[in-house]
Amino acid sequence: PTHFVIRMLVDQRQNTKIQDLSVQMTTEFVGGEGPVEERIYLKAPQRMRRIEEADDGALYVEKAGKFATGKVSNLKRGTGVVPELFATFLTPSADGAENASKYILSTLRAHGVDTSVISLGRFDGRVAFIIGARSWEKTKPQVWIDKDLFLPLRFMLPDAPGSSTIAD
Repeated sequence: PTHFVIRMLVDQRQNTKIQDLSVQMTTEFVGGEGPVEERIYLKAPQRMRRIEEADDGALYVEKAGKFATGKVSNLKRGTGVVPELFATFLTPSADGAENASKYILSTLRAHGVDTSVISLGRFDGRVAFIIGARSWEKTKPQVWIDKDLFLPLRFMLPDAPGSSTIAD
């Protein structure tokens, strides 16, 4: 079932023909300081730039599974799995829906999401598929996908052992 939901998400994104997208959002950290205002720029396929407005312009850049972080004048290439999932979910790779679905599932697993668990829940009045946990399991890594639009609604991913980063 999880593969079906991810495949539908990929099909929806590829059918909308998104080329460029700008998103302004607020990220809240559980047990951390106040919310952080961010602006995200997406460009298909799988390219992303994020600027944190509360951190003097901290920058995150991603392209096709590779990423770098830092200030504009001092970007450092990251290693391991991409820490951000927006580009992965909203502008999936153009090398075929099946490959894009497999990439998203492997990225979720690398973030600790148990892709064998899927349930339904409500978020902000919207019915959502919850991948990785049940709706009441707030400490498990999980991703919420809108049941009708197949858009990501919520990411709850480990920030450090024992905590979760929540981006709504």
